[in-house]
Amino acid sequence: MIIGVYGYIGAGKTSSCEYLQNKYHFTYLNADKIAKEIMQDPTVLCFLEQTFPGIIIDGVLNRDCLRTIIFTNPVANNKLNNYLWPKVNQQIITIINNNPNQNFLVEAIGLSTLALSFTAKIFITASKENIIARINARDQQPSDQTEQLLKIQETFFKQIKPDYKIITNKSLPELYQKLDKIMEEILGDDE
Repeated sequence: MIIGVYGYIGAGKTSSCEYLQNKYHFTYLNADKIAKEIMQDPTVLCFLEQTFPGIIIDGVLNRDCLRTIIFTNPVANNKLNNYLWPKVNQQIITIINNNPNQNFLVEAIGLSTLALSFTAKIFITASKENIIARINARDQQPSDQTEQLLKIQETFFKQIKPDYKIITNKSLPELYQKLDKIMEEILGDDE
């Protein structure tokens, strides 16, 4: 069983996946974390330096610089995604194929780019105001950068039809209740 989880930055995807992982014993694959690991590969670092000059300092990726480029330049964001997502996709497929008896949660903004057959797709969202407040508190990121990223992310989500949608404007316990209800439907008598 593979459940895909996607949604806007700061909407509660990671909190949702960590809860589902712990309560339902799913193996949790976070595409962003996998992408960060892939971006340490020397070949990938070379691509990044050639595509975004000055982004590698002393052989290390400057994540703040990369974040600024991605958040403010949709064309650059697209170049990065076209290069990186096939590698992320392959890594996720390899992990799943090597563990056929496990159930997986795959958290990925680019869920539609993954060559996987999902049992269900859960879209996690919140009001724009809540998202901006959460990101400002968590990342101390300027609101205009967050708004730009939300626009970029929205283009990804147009390609995905969710089986379930959760709006996370309230508390974590309420989020967990909604997740449990969804899992009851997905798992049925298997629970």
